[in-house]
Amino acid sequence: MNARVLASAGAALAGLGALYAFALLLGMPDPAWSYLARGVVHLGELAVLLAVAVSGAAGSGLLARVGVGLAVLGQLALAVAEWTLLAAPDLSMTLFAVGPNLTGLGLVLTGIAVVRTGLLTGWHRWTVLALGAYVFLVMTPAIIVSGGPPAPLGLWALAVWGLLWVLIAVSVLAGTTAERRAGAPAAA
Repeated sequence: MNARVLASAGAALAGLGALYAFALLLGMPDPAWSYLARGVVHLGELAVLLAVAVSGAAGSGLLARVGVGLAVLGQLALAVAEWTLLAAPDLSMTLFAVGPNLTGLGLVLTGIAVVRTGLLTGWHRWTVLALGAYVFLVMTPAIIVSGGPPAPLGLWALAVWGLLWVLIAVSVLAGTTAERRAGAPAAA
């Protein structure tokens, strides 16, 4: 897997997810099939996470492996939650309760690993950890207080979630570009 391809594809899908949330805030009707597309957006976010892992930005230690593993499970849970929303609403609600927490915890651990490796510099170094903290400090409380989408606060929280995934992808792309400029082999 190529980190640049994963980051680019993931950024595109996560960006579409953020645009979708902003469009709902502006009054766009929510199509009946949107749960299918939202599941694909979560797979795009998963691609961004895999780009972090494949790029080596988090290193290969236990912290990175556990963090990425938890976040992968969380993102898969969110995708399945979207796709089962109509067919199995109880399962879907359970997965929506568990998925963000797994993702958030995984991102915090992965983010600490990214900071420790120092392979990403500047603000890029902090994006993964920032999204992990955002899950617990902003997004989850906003969704609980508002009742979640379609409430405006819930939509704003999810729009920012999508933008933060895009920033992580940008960080991976910037890191792999810096490696190329320095003459290091591109992350595979």
